[in-house]
Amino acid sequence: MNTRCFNARLAQHQIKRTRFKPSTDAPTPIPYHIPHAAPVTQLSASSDNRRLVTQQTPVPIEDMHASSSGGQGVEEDLRTAELQGVDGVEELDEAGSVVEPGLTARKSNSDYTIDTWKAYCDEYLNESIRLEGRGIFLSQTTCPDCRLEEGSFRCRECITFDLVCKKCMARRHRRTPLHAIEKWNGTFFEHTTLKAAGLVVQLSHLSGVPCQFPELGPSDFVVIHGNGIHHVSINFCGCQLANPIPRRAQLMRAAWWPATPIEPSSAATFSILRQFHMTTLEGKMNATDFYNAITIQTDNTGLKPPPDQLSAFMNMIREWRYIKGMNSMSSMSKTVGQYTGDIDGCSGGGPIHISTGVLNGRKLSYEEPLSS
Repeated sequence: MNTRCFNARLAQHQIKRTRFKPSTDAPTPIPYHIPHAAPVTQLSASSDNRRLVTQQTPVPIEDMHASSSGGQGVEEDLRTAELQGVDGVEELDEAGSVVEPGLTARKSNSDYTIDTWKAYCDEYLNESIRLEGRGIFLSQTTCPDCRLEEGSFRCRECITFDLVCKKCMARRHRRTPLHAIEKWNGTFFEHTTLKAAGLVVQLSHLSGVPCQFPELGPSDFVVIHGNGIHHVSINFCGCQLANPIPRRAQLMRAAWWPATPIEPSSAATFSILRQFHMTTLEGKMNATDFYNAITIQTDNTGLKPPPDQLSAFMNMIREWRYIKGMNSMSSMSKTVGQYTGDIDGCSGGGPIHISTGVLNGRKLSYEEPLSS
């Protein structure tokens, strides 16, 4: 809205307040003790240009009469405003504030999103059903990567849903071994694992770099992640024969929390432990319900349930909270591998030697309660 149109509207309201028809019989009344007339609403933008600031300013009587004398110019301004598609009276609300023409449409779209969405409900349904089948890859027969074998595997986590062969699926997921994949059986997609596709996770090595002395992990190794419970084929590194890296350390360096410090056969990702920690703090969800939700994501039919890892998950949660609390309330000392600081729940609150597992000169075992 330009300044000329705004001044025209303001002058129109001033004329309405001051214009009157005096009686021919009675003398014109002389106002007394009225230094100002009704205030005039002024609009201005805030300092951040995000809000309209409304300010009422009293108008002296002489200024109002001066404005009324220029009625012909005001009428021309009003006619100009009407030619520009602006109605100077209808666009002022009850408080006298100017209402922009485009605000009504934006408000209806933001306040009634469900009503707007109803018109596209069928389109949303069709697109959801499309992903249940092959979709735009209905006519695809060969793997787009190698162009040699038939493409029958697809990933539910990746942005593309193209069908690739088993070898290419394993090659694509060297750095994302916990994605959920599916296999086309000729009629529908069925759940499968990257382990079945031939993917082997090699710890303590860069992606694609072979290990000279790989150590086979447990055949039934299980990893708990946010999208389900995964069976993973895993190899530990045995290259450092003189000073081998413990298996628990190799898992933690991959952001996998081992269920046990000795010969771990299951783990949970740091991300799922962090997610549960935040969820239970904000939503007060218990570990059992959270774990059941992960189990349902793995198999919602109950025909092929994953192995029960609830007890291991509970232990990992306790360990995660304890380590995070110790990390937050303590400070690293100058000695490598030693934490110093007062830890709530520890007797005496003395220094804790992480490398030796000593608390106040007393060795701690894994079975000993953390609060003792």
